[in-house]
Amino acid sequence: MKAYQVESIPKYKEFKYWFSQRNPFTWDVWDLSLSTPAQLKDVVVREDIRVHAGVPVNFPVSDKQQIESDFEVFKGRPEHAVGHEIAFDNMCAETYEELIIGCILSRYFTERTSDPDVFIPSAMKALEWLRGTDFYTAPASTVYHESYSGGLLTHTFKAYNRGLGLLNIDQFNRVSVVSYATCILCHDWCKIGLYEPYQKNVKNEATNTWSKELAFKRNQTGIPLGHGVASMFLASKFFKLTPAEALAIRWHQGVWNCCEAEFNELQKANEEHPLVHLIQFADQLAIVKY
Repeated sequence: MKAYQVESIPKYKEFKYWFSQRNPFTWDVWDLSLSTPAQLKDVVVREDIRVHAGVPVNFPVSDKQQIESDFEVFKGRPEHAVGHEIAFDNMCAETYEELIIGCILSRYFTERTSDPDVFIPSAMKALEWLRGTDFYTAPASTVYHESYSGGLLTHTFKAYNRGLGLLNIDQFNRVSVVSYATCILCHDWCKIGLYEPYQKNVKNEATNTWSKELAFKRNQTGIPLGHGVASMFLASKFFKLTPAEALAIRWHQGVWNCCEAEFNELQKANEEHPLVHLIQFADQLAIVKY
């Protein structure tokens, strides 16, 4: 397994301008030369047309060039990786870890904390924990979707990609990209330690012979809190979840993991927080055959 190398991250102190994500293609610009980082009014960076769009006419040309230069370097930061669709060939542990670190550091800056690089050591604890689990080798199920070794990681990426497209519709375009990514990347952490591999006897009908095949069965060694609650509990160890984020992870299976006594709570969460429905839709779209 190739792990993400935090040593390669361009350092925050090397930037004059910083960028925070408004949606998958729009970035707000922050001036770091001030004692307290301040957002530049009406300066919006659109990745598809570089960094010129929205820069006021009276903004110094030299600073426009500096913004563009800093944005090119910023593309090497894990924060920039958040919100971009992941190609199938890149659905690996290294990419997943970059996204997790990107979410953590983006949240530190959004909360107006100083230099986010100060928090890289604490952010690394999430990666160290993940590497000590079966997350990267576990299946997503025993007989349904992605029921093979590594299936849980593949399913997580598929759900992540599906939800990115939904962020463009009116009902979800106010949802923070970082908030969405945080929830969808962690939504199935409840499956860590949930499945045990074994050799299943499989008959070849053509040759009438039997052979051994790797399969999985449930043998939970994790925390028996229930599907969504376990994921929410584990995610809260590394992220300061908002109420909407906690609800989105907790209810990510929607009615498929909800008893009758909980229907009102699920409905209230869906009605009040777009993120809750968004995570459910992304998860469900990840397992369809179309």
